[in-house]
Amino acid sequence: MTAARFSLAALLLWMAMIAVGCQALVSHTPLWTYLVVSATVTLFGLALLTALASAGGKRAYLLGFALAGGGYLLLTLYPLMFHLGEQLLTTRVLMVFWSEVGEQPPQPQPGQPQPGGSGNAAWGTPAATAAADDDGDYEAMMNGGGFLSAASGQDYYRSKRSYLFIGQCLWAVLLAFPAGLFCAWQYERRIRRERGGSAPASGARPGVG
Repeated sequence: MTAARFSLAALLLWMAMIAVGCQALVSHTPLWTYLVVSATVTLFGLALLTALASAGGKRAYLLGFALAGGGYLLLTLYPLMFHLGEQLLTTRVLMVFWSEVGEQPPQPQPGQPQPGGSGNAAWGTPAATAAADDDGDYEAMMNGGGFLSAASGQDYYRSKRSYLFIGQCLWAVLLAFPAGLFCAWQYERRIRRERGGSAPASGARPGVG
């Protein structure tokens, strides 16, 4: 597969995957989360295995696809990388989009502990309200923290966590396709340079010089 011959079928497949991913992102149910995460990991795994058994431009494309997508998932979904993943622009976009498609935080009840389980602030105080609306605590969210004492709060955090898992998988697929095309283009460019450098020697006539 090359950048210049990127097939219509592959383009349609990519668009279909993005469309399904967007629907899953809006719904962000547990079932959608299981399906999207499993499909994304399987996709990158198969791409890597196929690349190992391939050669040429196809191998370059599949390696770029698998490494870019898998690397992005590692940065955003691996527990030791949560702090770094929080700083990515893609994560910021997901947080902003959540305010449009996500649920509202549950209404605070006086006397309940602060979201996050710290117990240092009661519901209804400015500190608790700020914590409930804090979209920046990506690490705590992905680790399952927050709203440990209220059932409605637990549902809210589970929903948002599912949304983030789906969103990061969607970003991984979005970034993997152009990364694969870039690697295929680089491979073609190197092959053209090598062929161009060997052309004069192969084209020289016997007895000349």
